[in-house]
Amino acid sequence: KDFSKISLATVYRNLDLLHRMGKIVKIDIPNHPARYDGNTNEHFHIRCTACGYVEDVWIDINIVDYIDLNTAMPNFVSTKCLIEFTGICKSCK
Repeated sequence: KDFSKISLATVYRNLDLLHRMGKIVKIDIPNHPARYDGNTNEHFHIRCTACGYVEDVWIDINIVDYIDLNTAMPNFVSTKCLIEFTGICKSCK
């Protein structure tokens, strides 16, 4: 209500800027508008393939530790790993 005159273009421009600055994470969802996550700590997401609902997933182990990146990609230096789980949420089930 306080900022009802701000256009959506301004909102999305600022979200994009925050994403480029590393302050938020952009979550691309096929056939849905992009979503943004204010939690930049390393974690995973689960996404409903029916409605696009996204939820954080916290796993106690570091999955990346179990992948031998040097063997899998000898000519490449990995700087980031994105893992997304997909399924059907309780509402769509």
